[in-house]
Amino acid sequence: MDRARCIRRIGLLALVLMTLELSTPAAHAAYVSANLGRVRLYVYSTFGNGDVAFYGTPAGSCVGFWLRPTDPGFKNMYAVLLAARAADRPVQVWGYDDQVWTGSTGTYCRVDTIDFAD
Repeated sequence: MDRARCIRRIGLLALVLMTLELSTPAAHAAYVSANLGRVRLYVYSTFGNGDVAFYGTPAGSCVGFWLRPTDPGFKNMYAVLLAARAADRPVQVWGYDDQVWTGSTGTYCRVDTIDFAD
């Protein structure tokens, strides 16, 4: 194949790829953060195999947040929540609003990080 024909094919391929990119809907996921204040916890025995949902002050698109017991950091995050609740300390939470918990009609976002707030 000659060089000019190869360049035309590459240009056509690039045009097709750009068209596909423009026609694909963009994800509207956001990494959200909230200082929840004193949290309220809901621990489920069977739903999600023991999911933990919690809330405090709402964070933008999130009513609350949730943890999945199969996540590697579940025990550590749950321990922080229990300690914060026992000490009546506020927590700062970060999570994803595109991973919504199915156990509520409200938007509970999946947790990524939990820390004690100052």
